[in-house]
Amino acid sequence: RPKRMTASIRKLILRLARENVGWGVRRIVGELRKLGLTPSRSSVRRVLVDEGLLPDPDRQAPKGVDTTWRTFLAAHLDCMVATDFFCKSVWTPMGKRVAYALMFIHLGSRKVFVSPSTYHPTADWMQQQARNVTMWAEDEELELRFLIRDRDSKYTEAFDEHFRGLSGEQIVKTPFQSPIANSFAESWIGSLKRECLNALWCFSLRQVDYVVQTYVTYHNTMRPHQSLGNVPLNKRSGSEVREAVAGSIGPVQRTRLLGGLLNHYERKAA
Repeated sequence: RPKRMTASIRKLILRLARENVGWGVRRIVGELRKLGLTPSRSSVRRVLVDEGLLPDPDRQAPKGVDTTWRTFLAAHLDCMVATDFFCKSVWTPMGKRVAYALMFIHLGSRKVFVSPSTYHPTADWMQQQARNVTMWAEDEELELRFLIRDRDSKYTEAFDEHFRGLSGEQIVKTPFQSPIANSFAESWIGSLKRECLNALWCFSLRQVDYVVQTYVTYHNTMRPHQSLGNVPLNKRSGSEVREAVAGSIGPVQRTRLLGGLLNHYERKAA
């Protein structure tokens, strides 16, 4: 019986690695935890090394962040939101255009909100996104006292004033040419681009929004988060995933999003 379990877990590890070539060892361990399986990282690594499938996402720990900034972030995680722009080329009948979107991430919960995309991030559009994220934070019951942003000229005074008028909300501007100071937002945008956005050609704003919002839903409800116990965000406050009984993993169901660029696994109900 232990041998059957070892063989079935090994088979599942190899399946996850082959179906998701960009996943690292910790990412696979997180997906297994969703299924009630708890092999160690070293065990997963050993299986992948044996098969020559060891993923190498080439992720480096951030360097150069001073202790004062780390301390400030740690003290205000539960009431701080970081924001940043990202863009995507869109191929239209009139030629290539650039779509802009504005993302917000609540540092404590890691929940993300992304604006609809636009070709023209005007002052009115920026002010509307400020209102939208405020309503989103209220709906999610997230405290919003600090907003981290860079010094991009697209952030208007009206945008900043909206947040300053919210119960003492403070705008924290990062230093020039210091993306690491806004590492939470930069990291999320990097994951979005690596895991799906860079692999797709987009031909309209609607398509950009569909791809991005699909990833946002995946991030907020399905993706294990390595810095938060390697579990999905919606499992943090709820009950733990039921651990699988030895030798009884059962059928594992795969949900494919964006044609399989994103995958979610769960044990099929009996």
